Amino acid sequence: MILNKLGVKKVYTLEVQPLNSATQTTWQFPDIPFLREKYITGISLSNNANGVTSGKDNLGHLIPENIIYAAFLTLVDNTGIQFIQNMPLDELCIQTTINVTGATTTTRYIRSSNTNGLLIFKPVNIVWTKCFIYLPAATTVANLCCQFNVYYQDQK
Repeated sequence: MILNKLGVKKVYTLEVQPLNSATQTTWQFPDIPFLREKYITGISLSNNANGVTSGKDNLGHLIPENIIYAAFLTLVDNTGIQFIQNMPLDELCIQTTINVTGATTTTRYIRSSNTNGLLIFKPVNIVWTKCFIYLPAATTVANLCCQFNVYYQDQK
């Protein structure tokens, strides 16, 4: 597997929790002391139903998908450069099939993204408190979080 050639062996689950997901259009990442000195080599949006820390509904799993298609990610490195700027969050989705059962029917939905996240980029030290998710309009849905799988290595 190509990831092993780059030294990617470790994954950290990161959760972004806005103060009020129903009204905020910018969701700031929290400070993550564990990842401060780590070199990040990839990131993908988790498709777990609930956040691992908060238990809130995970934005990466929500149906309908209109929220995920309208959300954008910006990541900032330790030099202050936005090395990922306004990337559609859908591009970070893990390719998956989701079955949604309504009152009378079951709808099978396959994500359009073929990327399975950004799993390979030059190792970079990220300043998480400067990173954010932007939604052009508030979600109108309360108690949401956004969970990521962050791939890292200890040394550059």
